[in-house]
Amino acid sequence: MNCRYTKGPWTECDAKSNTRSRTLSLKKGEQSCVQTRTIQKKCKKACRYDKGAWSECAPNGQMSRTDSLKSSSDATCQTSRVVNKNCNQGKSKDKQNKPAKAEKKEKACRYDKGAWSECAPNGQMSRTDSLKSSSDATCQTSRVVNKNCNQGKSKDKQNKPAKAEKKEKGIRKNRQ
Repeated sequence: MNCRYTKGPWTECDAKSNTRSRTLSLKKGEQSCVQTRTIQKKCKKACRYDKGAWSECAPNGQMSRTDSLKSSSDATCQTSRVVNKNCNQGKSKDKQNKPAKAEKKEKACRYDKGAWSECAPNGQMSRTDSLKSSSDATCQTSRVVNKNCNQGKSKDKQNKPAKAEKKEKGIRKNRQ
């Protein structure tokens, strides 16, 4: 069916049903087309809110805020609304409660790396790292780090020739 309609204006919003309607009149079409049609849709309210502050995280893992209706909004809107959402890892989104970056760094455990041991018969090498004085007092004073040996060789950088030394050896080879 090929039916073309002229659209009439929308009516005012009906407060009881919260709908408005418009009449469509047949402009062009076959005899089987309906002469007039009425369509309805829900009214959009102009409800604008001032956002409230987020609450602390509740035991149920949710936080909430209460928003207040702005005076420029439609008079039929609710005067306030409550918005709920899941907490972010159990913490409030309130930035004032977050520790400063400097505080976070003080809590870190930082270590001076020790030298790698020779490769043991079990295919492992180890080093002992010492706690830096700037670290948090709750950190362990030292830690032992183990790893697999690389083709049976120690990864101790002190035993490796410096880059300049390697370069010099390469130049000597090319001259010979």
